[in-house]
Parts: sequence; structure tokens; C-alpha cells
Amino acid sequence: MDKNHYLMIHKSLKRLLSLNEIQKDRAVLEKLTKESIDELKNKLKEAEKDLPFKIITVYRHLASVETDGFHWEDLGIPTIGSNIAISERIRQYLIDKDKILTRITPKYILDKTFSEEEK
Repeated sequence: MDKNHYLMIHKSLKRLLSLNEIQKDRAVLEKLTKESIDELKNKLKEAEKDLPFKIITVYRHLASVETDGFHWEDLGIPTIGSNIAISERIRQYLIDKDKILTRITPKYILDKTFSEEEK
């Protein structure tokens, strides 16, 4: 995990929690104007909307076990506005890199089962 991205998500989470606590505090809300309350609601909505993208951005590195040990791969920055889950993003990446198969053909089974001389 990149340290800068970690700090970004940490700051975003603190902001979201702070805005949430302000919204729950009746004493603070009574002192705010109607415009300030609306602004608070908008900021809270924006913070909630941005959080999933930021989390996916932070956890974009994938470790896989290879014959020579662990191999780290960068999934890249996700597309802005996509609501894809981390698990689905990893699955799609592995399919694209031919690390997992979507279906097994008879040819694939023969290639993996028999050597060249046995075919």
C-alpha cells in the first residue's frame, strides 16, 4: 500500500466520521443556520460517495504466489465512477492476465495432461 494513498484514505475517513458526529450532535445543529445545515449534508453525502473509490485506489496491489515466491502486481487506478467491488476487480484482472480460466476446453485438458510425445 502506498503511504500517500494511505494518508489520503485516513484523512477521508476522519473527515467522514467528523461530519457524521457533527450531524448527530443536536446542540451543534441548533446553532447552525439552514444554509450551514444544507452544506453539512452535502459535504457528508460527498464524503460518503467518494470513499469507495478511495478505498479501491488504496488497495490496488495484488500479491500472488508463484513458484519463485510472492509476486506483486499493480491493478492500476480504477475508473472514476465505477462501482465495481474489489473482489470483482481482482477476478477480472486475473481473467485478463490468463491466471484463471472462465471455461476449460478439451484442448486445454489434453495440453496439460499429456506431454508432446504422448499426443
